[in-house]
Amino acid sequence: MKTYTWQQKLRAKIFSRARLDLHQPPGFKAPTYWYLGYCPIHSYFEDYLHGFEGKEYLICPSCRKIEKEGK
Repeated sequence: MKTYTWQQKLRAKIFSRARLDLHQPPGFKAPTYWYLGYCPIHSYFEDYLHGFEGKEYLICPSCRKIEKEGK
């Protein structure tokens, strides 16, 4: 598991996200900013922004997995 600074963790809890770095995973057409998010059930996670400008959000991968298995 990666380690995060206390500032990043605090920002993720208060503002729902903290910017981590810019990288290009396989399958992505351009480099994308990745963020640290906080889920009250599953703790911290990394994700990129989803949604439209002004309405961006992060998705907890553990919650997404549970949702997919339940359907």
